[in-house]
Amino acid sequence: MRIWIIKVGENIPFEDAKVRPMRAGLLAKMLSESGHDVTWWTSSVNHFAKTIYPQSSSDECTLPCGTKLVFLKSILYQKNISIRRWINHFGEARDFKRKAPQYPKPDIVICCLPTLELSYSVVNFCKKNKIPVIIDIRDLYPDVFINLFPNFLKPLAKILFYPMSLMTKKIMKEATGLTAISDTYLKWGLNHAKRDQHQHDGIFPLAYPTPEKQISPDTQFTHKFDKLKNKKIILYIGSFVSSIDLETVIRAASLLEKQHKDEFHFVLSGDGGYREQWESLAKGLHNVTFTGWVNFPQIHWLANRSWAGLGAYKKDALMSLPNKIFEYMSFGLPILSALKGETREFIEKNGCGLYYEAGNPESLVAAIERLNDLSEGKINPGQLGLKAYMEKYSPSYVYGNMIKHTLKITRNAS
Repeated sequence: MRIWIIKVGENIPFEDAKVRPMRAGLLAKMLSESGHDVTWWTSSVNHFAKTIYPQSSSDECTLPCGTKLVFLKSILYQKNISIRRWINHFGEARDFKRKAPQYPKPDIVICCLPTLELSYSVVNFCKKNKIPVIIDIRDLYPDVFINLFPNFLKPLAKILFYPMSLMTKKIMKEATGLTAISDTYLKWGLNHAKRDQHQHDGIFPLAYPTPEKQISPDTQFTHKFDKLKNKKIILYIGSFVSSIDLETVIRAASLLEKQHKDEFHFVLSGDGGYREQWESLAKGLHNVTFTGWVNFPQIHWLANRSWAGLGAYKKDALMSLPNKIFEYMSFGLPILSALKGETREFIEKNGCGLYYEAGNPESLVAAIERLNDLSEGKINPGQLGLKAYMEKYSPSYVYGNMIKHTLKITRNAS
């Protein structure tokens, strides 16, 4: 089959790149290695580093797995929430509209949402050329923007973002099938499409990859943690953005330090707009370490030395079964999560961690103490999570099923 994958804002696994391959990259690799002709359309902008990929000086290149990479060109942006980023999205959608007719038509297209503008351009192209298209729902646009407004301004925000809501409705209606990372997200998509679930829809959670070979970080990085050898490290890995609540984590660290519970230490890995604020809040605490942004080998090294993983989300966060949950499970780390709904049900069903109340440092401290009791017992939540991951949530299992689903839609459309 000739298959297009449309996804911007995701790590690209170039040769020797120390990045974590994610959903699109893993799908592309598995499809290419199965003999399919795969083209991955992505942005020329590195979303994480806020730089232009050097490889994008040409319109396309080939990844080690054999996948063709086509770059969509637009302006560079420095802030995730900014006018320049919106301009970037429109520019990439326009570039897709210009370039797509120049390539042999695919048998099927897998298009990830976001971005909204690119997805809109893709479904229009597929409709015009009678190509089946799957919309893979990864985030809830424009709901994530509306959610940033205080409650009393949300009605106004809905009016401001109404044109984007109309785009979302058309994308969902025009798609041949909808896939999503969770049941909540799929229901959201079906609600916008105004239809019930059918055979071309499916739920395929995010799956965290394990490295094919272990690459040790340099000693300059590892020596920083020599003093933590006998500590129970509670690890957060991710972006420092508005949906994340590390303030509660830092306040919990302060409570533990006052209680002289020195065996616990928080390692907060990542970067973003809130880093300076949270580092300032943690100033003077001896049980909090900020690492800055970490690459794939550094993540693995840290996780293999950690005691638990943090899902530190704000009370109103729209996440549903985020990648972080499966990431921690793959390392055998028990999870401390502040997400309610589907995530809390998932963790309790698999026995792989504990819930704490968002915004409540006392609740997090209580969860840590409870987890400490559980970890010393016969049933280790981390091991239960690892067992569930290996059986039902590994990339080979999840994306193997997603590929079967994609090929079934292609056969039905022919």
